[in-house]
Amino acid sequence: MGGRITANLQHLPQYQVDYVEASEERRKQMAEAGVKTTPIEEALGRTEAVILGVPDRLIGKITHDIVPKLKPGAIVLGLDPAAAYAGVMPKRDDITYFIAHPCHPPLFSDTEPASAKSDWFGGQGTLKQSVVFAPHATPRFGFICVP
Repeated sequence: MGGRITANLQHLPQYQVDYVEASEERRKQMAEAGVKTTPIEEALGRTEAVILGVPDRLIGKITHDIVPKLKPGAIVLGLDPAAAYAGVMPKRDDITYFIAHPCHPPLFSDTEPASAKSDWFGGQGTLKQSVVFAPHATPRFGFICVP
């Protein structure tokens, strides 16, 4: 998911984005693709928002490492509502967790062309998708539904 997020954000100069990658092999691939990576401590020192484009199985470990290092008022955008529900992320009263996930195309509907239905990875095709928002430790937000 991190690769898809990077592909969508890297061409938006209006945003200051630090790309953090743990894998040396993946950092080399990103450099070859023209994406500069930033050491995690440097990125965490200035970030206002973190997007967790990580494997679901690592969400607990990664958030327990980075959340204590975030500035007050930071937002953590998670892409796995189940992780929030399972309670694997540490609680901190002065940050906001915004947990969202794109709804995948309907399996049993003929409202979209077949090519749009095969967009299983969100944002790769032209299918309009809704977003699910799971509130979790959100002092800034209430319930939000974005069609």
